[in-house]
Amino acid sequence: MPLLSRDATLEALLEANYIVETEDGRLCLSRDLHRVTVAELARDIGLSLGRTRDLADRPALENVADTTGTLPELLIRLREAEDNILNRSIASVIAGRDPEPEETSGAIKLY
Repeated sequence: MPLLSRDATLEALLEANYIVETEDGRLCLSRDLHRVTVAELARDIGLSLGRTRDLADRPALENVADTTGTLPELLIRLREAEDNILNRSIASVIAGRDPEPEETSGAIKLY
């Protein structure tokens, strides 16, 4: 990652209170990544992920579902897949799988 991008990302994470600076100048997480979704993180640090930042602005599925044919079916499947990905917790994305129910502490297991 280019240094300017890294610095901008760190600054955005600091401003959104995802990380904090300790007294000795180190950075640490300040949010439970089991509870924060990909969509929330993207919204909070200003990433669009290729679509509108405000999820309320996207077209309603009902508008597509009322039509017939292959395209509406594909759009519905795409929307459902997008929602599934964006509603995953940051911890599950980092771990590469959905966490077990008992894995809801702030710690992240990397497999």
